[in-house]
Amino acid sequence: ALVLGLVVGLTEFLPISSSAHLAVVPVLLGWSDPGLALSAVIELGSSGAVIAYFRRDLVRIGRLAAIELTILAVLYVLIDVVKVVTIGA
Repeated sequence: ALVLGLVVGLTEFLPISSSAHLAVVPVLLGWSDPGLALSAVIELGSSGAVIAYFRRDLVRIGRLAAIELTILAVLYVLIDVVKVVTIGA
């Protein structure tokens, strides 16, 4: 599991499927198939590492999106108010 985790971690950002590495490495080393459960856990671990690394950026993006959505909601309410005042519908 450690070797497969290192392989996926080192190759995650290459434009090659890291899932393919999970299939190829055991074949090259003569190991049996590690199974889907281990592959899923390793992929979750690499996803968690990416989220942890970019957490500040993700929070900032989330805050900006919340601000934009708030502005949009206010704009829609204002448009609706203008519509009701002008045409009564």
